Formats: sequence, structure tokens, C-alpha cells
Amino acid sequence: MQKYELVLLLNARKSEEELSKVIASIEKALPKDSILNKDEVWVMQSEYFFSGNKDLDKMYLISYHLQLSSEDMTSFKNKVAYYEEIIRFFFYKMWNSQEFITYKDANSWSEKIISKYDDTPSLNKKVNILCNKDNLKYLLRKNVTLLNKYITRFDEIKPRNFSWHSVKIQKKLRKVIIRARELWLIRYKKK
Repeated sequence: MQKYELVLLLNARKSEEELSKVIASIEKALPKDSILNKDEVWVMQSEYFFSGNKDLDKMYLISYHLQLSSEDMTSFKNKVAYYEEIIRFFFYKMWNSQEFITYKDANSWSEKIISKYDDTPSLNKKVNILCNKDNLKYLLRKNVTLLNKYITRFDEIKPRNFSWHSVKIQKKLRKVIIRARELWLIRYKKK
């Protein structure tokens, strides 16, 4: 059994009753006792319009922490592929030691840490937030406030000589930013 994170992007134009029915049917499609945790971020502003329609710029983001076998995952993908309320869905493999952090917790932590680092006076020295191993667990695709610190005004990922990260952390940061862009939480390029 492997741990996964399932991220669902649902159409926000549907009513809450319809969406709660869809969520209930999705949870029924999963095997029994496979849901370990759930994170619901209701209405969220998307960085892109769905299928070119300018009215569809809001989404519901729901994230599940699951424990599934590979056969259960493929059968679930086949069942969920035809829901019209689901705009996109992703499965992310998690390590056994990795903990599930909610969207709200990750962003509140990053706002607190960033304000702490911004308030401390620096004497021409670069401060690296992610050099501490405790802080590294909050390097997530959900943590939009932290990821925006590492993106230039042209929506490119800041190079290593500006962020002062090791190669290992810079590669993780790049991977997380690309995944956040796939979820439409961060723009690819300026409009």
C-alpha cells in the first residue's frame, strides 16, 4: 500500500449541493478506509480561465491523503475520468515519512515566517528560509505565499545565485513550483 495525495479541481459554477453530491460519490468510489485525511479549500481564484471562458476563473480545491494499492488507484482513475464537475485531478506519490499538511496551515506558517524574516534587519547578507530542515517540510505546492517569494516579476523561477539555495533544495523548489503551476495556483507567464 502506497500513500498518495489526490488533488481535485472542481467547477465553482455548480451549486454547493451539487458539489457535495459529487464529493460524496467520489468518496464512495474510493475503497473503504483508504482516506486518511481531507483538506477542503472551497472557493479559490484560479490564475487561468477554464476552457477559454472568462467567467470560469474560480475553482474548488479538495485534497485527500490516501493509502491505496496501484490497482485501486487505476480503477479510481477510470471511474472519476467522466465526471463533468471535475476540471482536473492529480495523484501525487507521498513518502511514508511525509506528513499531510493542509492548505491553511501551510500558508499561515509561511506568512508568519516570511514576516519574521522581513522584519529582521539584514546587513547585506542573504537569508535563506528553507535552509532549516524544519522549514523544508512546508515546501509544498499548496504554499502559494512562500512560492511567490521565489518567482520573479516576469513569473520565472529565481536562479540559485539570488535565492542562495543548495542544488538539492533548488531542484525541489523548481519541481514544487511547476506542480503549483499545473494546479493553476501560480501563473506560467504574465498576461
